[in-house]
Amino acid sequence: MRIGFDTSALVRPHPPGIVRLVACAMAALERTAGITALRLEPGPNENLILWRQVRLPQLLRERELIGVHSFVSAFALAGPGKRVQTIHELPWRHGVRENAGLRHRFWARIASRRADLVLCGTDFVARELRRGPAAARVRLCPWGVDSAQFRIAGASTAIAAWRAEQGLGETAAAAAPAVILAPGAVRPKKNLAALLRGIAERKRRGAPSVVVAVSGEVGADAKRDQALARELGIEQEVRWLGVLDETQLVQWVSAADGISVLSHSEGFGLPVLEAFAAGRGVLVSKDSAQAEVAAGLGIEVDPLDPASVADGIEGLLRDRRGAERQAHAAHFSWERCAARIADLWREIA
Repeated sequence: MRIGFDTSALVRPHPPGIVRLVACAMAALERTAGITALRLEPGPNENLILWRQVRLPQLLRERELIGVHSFVSAFALAGPGKRVQTIHELPWRHGVRENAGLRHRFWARIASRRADLVLCGTDFVARELRRGPAAARVRLCPWGVDSAQFRIAGASTAIAAWRAEQGLGETAAAAAPAVILAPGAVRPKKNLAALLRGIAERKRRGAPSVVVAVSGEVGADAKRDQALARELGIEQEVRWLGVLDETQLVQWVSAADGISVLSHSEGFGLPVLEAFAAGRGVLVSKDSAQAEVAAGLGIEVDPLDPASVADGIEGLLRDRRGAERQAHAAHFSWERCAARIADLWREIA
């Protein structure tokens, strides 16, 4: 089977999680027997909408492909062949404004009628999609994680020295503060405010200090969280890391004592698996996609209740289920994800 894969996320701005998903899934698909996975992406000066709706159908004909696979909700509406659409989440159902505009709702609610299959990463999202017009065509396809990359870093003896270099102190030192990483939490949907209020509640109880490390570019939304940290009296306990490259992300995940993924809306939650691969615990919201991915190995809290978050932080710092988490993450390989995608294409070919 010769299948075209829309890899525009690798050459045009997209959220980091989508970029990692496309890069890792494509690398695995190109190694998968029984299919030929061809990357299709626009040139540097091409309009993305015109490329997807005009040029992409032409490429399907020219290269004699059986169809096109999109890793996002937008896909070529016209042209030959089959179409697979990916819908990561329906944020408007969870009170989130990000990616909740008319354009995103169009692709999820109306354009999905044109797709032959609609993929999503968790059953949490699949249940929501099955209430809509694409119900019969929804398929579950869990994403993956490079477990070896995070496991090796997590076991490295260089981590203690790296923590010291960052001014965090060695992990084993009694006086060293615990570190909770909030990856990408400069975006409103990541709900950093819930973690900050939990930290403040824990401080009010007289518990030892905790450093919150927040990755991502600081913009207007993050500045509101900075103001909240000042208001709560924990400004000194929050570190703003800026944008992390892949190596830095692995280092921070491995050096942290735990990870926070208390998002208002998630379709999957790659940071959960990345933390598990490094043997780290994760705070997750109850009844969420990220809690589903954690499969009972996350520390589940009510993000609307600071006391619940504070209790969760205590549980996170005491938890010692690293080996179980690493074993769980190992089930989510990119090879397994690619094999699932190949099987779904065989279903409709």
